[in-house]
Amino acid sequence: MKKVFNYLRSMRFGLLLLALISLCSVIGTVIPQGREIAWYAQTYRSFHGVILLLRFNRIFESWYFIALLILLCLNLSLCSLLRIRTVVTAAKTETQRAAKAPDTVLLTPEGVEKLREYLTDMRCKSEALGEATVWRKHGIGRYGTFITHLSILRPASRFLWRTGRRSTSRTSGSRTKPGGSTIRAMYRSRCPTGERAKWPS
Repeated sequence: MKKVFNYLRSMRFGLLLLALISLCSVIGTVIPQGREIAWYAQTYRSFHGVILLLRFNRIFESWYFIALLILLCLNLSLCSLLRIRTVVTAAKTETQRAAKAPDTVLLTPEGVEKLREYLTDMRCKSEALGEATVWRKHGIGRYGTFITHLSILRPASRFLWRTGRRSTSRTSGSRTKPGGSTIRAMYRSRCPTGERAKWPS
């Protein structure tokens, strides 16, 4: 179980999911989406059956594309949640570690002043800890991985939410015949005139 969990949050699994999603996107770009079945039968005569069987005509609504997106969101969420504590702890302690680091180069007072001017010109931030002064820059860089994950999670989750709304917004109607049985219909398309089909009176 632990091996499965580690694989779900691993970079290798995330890259595999991204590759499969990219492949599906290429297929969905090459093959026009949402056309009538007769159009695919006429345009792709030799393998239109494969297109319809694998839902390449609506690949972005297919179960396997949705599953890939869900797994990708799971992979990125697990990776971020399990790493953020380590990154935050390291960010809090790195200044103290730097202040305790031994001197590797001895500078004259003039050299120290020139170094301080250089670091100030480079817009580095200083923090005094005891007798030591720690300079640092781009501290947000350590959170770059999480920003990248968020930039992928946001559109992926939004796409899943919209897909779920489209699937649940398809309304169904029903009418009971005089004999007592019930007729159900799913409104999915419009009539040639542009109006929805109406129940016979």
